Amino acid sequence: GMRPSARDRRLAITMSAIGVGPPSSNSTAGRPTRWKQRSGISAGTLNDFQWKQRLLVVTDGPAALQKELAKQEAGLIERDVKVFILNEPAKAPDKALAAELRERLKIRDGLAEVLLLGKDGQTTLRWKADEFSIAALFAKIDAMPMRKAEMQERPTPVTK
Repeated sequence: GMRPSARDRRLAITMSAIGVGPPSSNSTAGRPTRWKQRSGISAGTLNDFQWKQRLLVVTDGPAALQKELAKQEAGLIERDVKVFILNEPAKAPDKALAAELRERLKIRDGLAEVLLLGKDGQTTLRWKADEFSIAALFAKIDAMPMRKAEMQERPTPVTK
């Protein structure tokens, strides 16, 4: 048989490096590299979430609310909601994303609020932290046309 030319071999290497073509034995091939940031969840930019995830931003989360969010994780995941808690280092976005969120969501310092940024990157809902409930959040999300379409595309298993 014909041996691949040097050019073909180079092309194959390049293609597997950028994640197209046959995966190499390297397990991370095809996954974009994310530079590790020292503080906060490195999450890229707001554009990276558009049409993929809804962002729930808690500016100053009381412990009870954080517990409740942890308890409702399955419902949040099912609704493609990613949670950021600005005053909780393990759940806070990195500096760049935090700045973007502050600007896009018009976050005011010193106010304990819960804000939802829709998948379109535009729709925003806000609650005072002490008036927020997960039930209200889920009801609002489930009433959104985009969410209704998602529910038809991927019916949720009925748990009896």
